[in-house]
Amino acid sequence: MSGPDGRTTTEVALPAPVEGSMAAWLWAHYQMAQLQADPERRRAAISRLGVEFGLVTPQTSLIVLENASDYARHGIAPPAELRDEVAALTRELEKTKVQSQTARLERVAEQWRDRITWWETRFPKDAPRARAKPVAAFAMPPPPAASPVIVDDPTSMDGPAPQRSLAPAARAAPPPMEMAAAASADESTTLDSIQVTGSRMSDEEIAAMRADAGVATISLQPWQPDSPVARRLRAAAPDTVYALYLDERERATQGTAFYLDVADILFAKKQPELALRVLSNLAEMQLEDRHILRVLGYRLMQAGRADLAVPVLERVLAIGGEEPQSYSDLALAHAALGHHQRAVDLLHEIVLRDWDGRFEDIEITSLAELNALAATAPVAVDTSRVDPRFLRNLPVGLRAVLSWDTDNSDMDLHVTDPNGEEAFYSHPDTYQGGRLSDDYTGGYGPEEFVLRDPKPGKYKVEAVYFGDDQQIVTGAPTLSLWLSTDFGTARQQDQRVTVRLLEKKDKILVGEFEVRAPSAAP
Repeated sequence: MSGPDGRTTTEVALPAPVEGSMAAWLWAHYQMAQLQADPERRRAAISRLGVEFGLVTPQTSLIVLENASDYARHGIAPPAELRDEVAALTRELEKTKVQSQTARLERVAEQWRDRITWWETRFPKDAPRARAKPVAAFAMPPPPAASPVIVDDPTSMDGPAPQRSLAPAARAAPPPMEMAAAASADESTTLDSIQVTGSRMSDEEIAAMRADAGVATISLQPWQPDSPVARRLRAAAPDTVYALYLDERERATQGTAFYLDVADILFAKKQPELALRVLSNLAEMQLEDRHILRVLGYRLMQAGRADLAVPVLERVLAIGGEEPQSYSDLALAHAALGHHQRAVDLLHEIVLRDWDGRFEDIEITSLAELNALAATAPVAVDTSRVDPRFLRNLPVGLRAVLSWDTDNSDMDLHVTDPNGEEAFYSHPDTYQGGRLSDDYTGGYGPEEFVLRDPKPGKYKVEAVYFGDDQQIVTGAPTLSLWLSTDFGTARQQDQRVTVRLLEKKDKILVGEFEVRAPSAAP
């Protein structure tokens, strides 16, 4: 008989019951085909059906199970003869997991307390007194003979390029508060005499003080590709660029760099719709390549199209959920759309989960963003799941964050302040209180520079391509820079830019902060 949906049902009478699993297996295949029509929305159902009937799905892998520990480790239902053993092993694994997470959260709490201590410290705003002796100025002990650390003079703008340290440089101790107070006693006209406050003041009071302190602005260094095709398109009239792009596209098989370059030129020529059309090619080239999709997400965010970036970055998370940056990128896209609760929840996942050791310190950057979002959201977000030790907004005057699209690669963030002092991987703490996060030598970042109360002057933000250990799919690493003033306050201003570094050791100027004293502010 036929039903209202057009399906036909046929009943077959059997003379006797038939034992076997073929009917159930066949039904599961039909059910799987139906679910695969909408794989994103039915992801959990597909996974459950695959596990129950032993079907290979996009969410499962073929695993060789040799003993009970394999079943326990992968959470797979064991045969009857192994159930008791697997159940005992599963309980032990859960106990170990809880202990490991507790220890990990204690470590994160200690790192967050260190950030709070830095934020509450008063730093001097005069010029360093002993610029030729940065070790003495920071009271840093010499590195042990067995683990030498190569540290260039951070105040020198000349000389050889920075050398990678042989061991991680120790975090410099901040100058004592008494030293800072004495150093700034004579500076009644600069920002520090108005902005620097102790920990007894509320975030609202700090924001109110900053409103009268001065103005910080961001300027970005335009980046443009230099290929023959890019030069041809840049020289063309705006209304002919797309036609020339189509001509160049037909000439040969084009890689991802081609589409990125063309889109950049169309954005520069004020044709955003055509630029987005060109960028859409990235989503069609290699749908399972998280690197390409991540670059696409960065470009869409830079173009102010977070609405288009969210589904792309959701796909990145589905493919690369073992990388914390997948959560962070998606969180920032949701935040740009005003989805503050979703953004806070994603950032909290970074704090809770256990990550590969090459992503050390990412929890602290995520906590800074989580607290800033919670503090500035127009509607209160639910932070009841967040450990109370982590709930403290730490607003800063200047913030720069560097991320990139390639795994197993090393990019470096450099920030040079008005003293001529350069914060970089082997000199992360500056005389006036600038602080750079840990060096990410294994891919993606983010590397974060923060300065709570900047002195007047210009701050130069640069990026360095130090090296990589893999084939890069986009032709060159794509870097994403996020620059903010008054981060974590209602006055926060952001600018984003993406650039490509073509050669190792490239050091390029990305942008500048300029901080003006109150008398110079309009």
